Amino acid sequence: MLGDAHQVIYVMSGSGKIEISNNDGETILSDKVQEGSVVAIPKFLPSIRVAGDEGLTFISLLTSPR
Repeated sequence: MLGDAHQVIYVMSGSGKIEISNNDGETILSDKVQEGSVVAIPKFLPSIRVAGDEGLTFISLLTSPR
């Protein structure tokens, strides 16, 4: 189930911003990311990635209990 998965983001190129919110909609992380950045997003938390001027290319991996 995807509901059990944490998410790991790896930025391959470019830069931008990542924001993670709690379930009440309050921002708990707002940080700039660039090539080589790794961010772990705990399960059940909404997030957004915003590309900078040169774009943002990333890979998103979901963990699994299997």
